[in-house]
Amino acid sequence: MNTLRNFYYRLVSVKIDRIELEKYREKFSCEQLNENAKVLTILMIILEGVELFFVLCPFVLTSVKKISMIFLITNGLLILVDLYLKQKPRADRFNLNVFFQHNVFINFIALSIALNVVTMNSFDFIHVYIVTLMFISIAFYIPVISLTLFTLISALIQILFILNLQHDAMAQFHQITNIIVFVTITWYLGIISNQKKIELWINHQNQVEINQRLEDSNKRDSMTRFYNHESILIKLERLIKQASEDQSVFSVLMIDIDDFKHINDHFGHLEGDRVILEVAKSIRKCVRDIDFIGRYGGEEFLILLFNITPE
Repeated sequence: MNTLRNFYYRLVSVKIDRIELEKYREKFSCEQLNENAKVLTILMIILEGVELFFVLCPFVLTSVKKISMIFLITNGLLILVDLYLKQKPRADRFNLNVFFQHNVFINFIALSIALNVVTMNSFDFIHVYIVTLMFISIAFYIPVISLTLFTLISALIQILFILNLQHDAMAQFHQITNIIVFVTITWYLGIISNQKKIELWINHQNQVEINQRLEDSNKRDSMTRFYNHESILIKLERLIKQASEDQSVFSVLMIDIDDFKHINDHFGHLEGDRVILEVAKSIRKCVRDIDFIGRYGGEEFLILLFNITPE
């Protein structure tokens, strides 16, 4: 597993920083899993309709109808499982979703293989399998290990069926060649697609972090790094509104440096700045991380204390 992962890192290392990939791995996986889930729900509903059409259509081969009936039932069960998982809290369903989505992918691939098997000597459904595999590999984010297993195992199963059921030697050769070539291309395109998804996502996250830092910097006092006058008042207004809605409590503490003008006049503004920084350092040590500290004025500080009453 580690060897395959290291190979993948070498494959995509031109544009993706490995450290950044590890930094964002869990968050990226969660978001991609949710994106997969949205598309899969729609696809399963569409597939259910197509399978129902095959079952009811009088012009469809009996063998295809039987396969469609089996997968109509399995796909219907997967839809019910999908609805059940959506009711569970997001934090509790990550591993279940991974397992569920892998089963959906297997169901799609198995259907395409089954269609090819039951029509081996009448219609050529092999390209349905190839297109299905290619669509899954490119449209969805699938971890490299799972992608490799999907492509390798499904290709081997398809080749075994061809060797046992295809009676025309030339057709047998062409079909196996097609599978080997197109499955290899599909696997590689899936790897490249994953690379692009990761690259775009990491770039987006980096940009979001930069924007957040810039936004936060605009809200901070340049000297003390406390919230500036406007920002601390906005937070005060929000706390007042929140307290009126949920009956929560908080306290407001105002701190003023005595005789600060005297310090500036007699010792200079540089010494006054040093005093402000020392006072700010003392305040920061005494205040919890959950509380808000703002520089209200030149030598005035406003502190908002959560869940603390004046008593």
